[in-house]
Amino acid sequence: MDCRHESLKEGLLNHLITTINTYMLENIDTLVIDETLLHELAAICQAIYRYLGVSVDTSNILSRHNLLSKDVVVFPEVPDPEANKILSNADFGHLIFAIQQIAEKKDDVLSERILRVIDEYQL
Repeated sequence: MDCRHESLKEGLLNHLITTINTYMLENIDTLVIDETLLHELAAICQAIYRYLGVSVDTSNILSRHNLLSKDVVVFPEVPDPEANKILSNADFGHLIFAIQQIAEKKDDVLSERILRVIDEYQL
């Protein structure tokens, strides 16, 4: 597979993670009270990390304890997904479709940001 496609995939997934992290840090109070939003975040992040074959404790990162702590732990970016898994175009397309489905269920700022990131990559 062409390395440009790999860097595009890596860039998109890390951009989504960064977008989610920024939203988390800017909206901690909302996340603490909105269980539905927490489930949305968890589903998207779990899909990304599962696809990449990376183990990340999403429930601990989204826990009330972490969100209310002085030093909030955010989702880690994946420096080189290729080291963990070959990213096939079909699987990647399914992942992006799943993320879009989750984001389109809600009409909120986070969903809008996620869909904008995906649109930027013209997928």
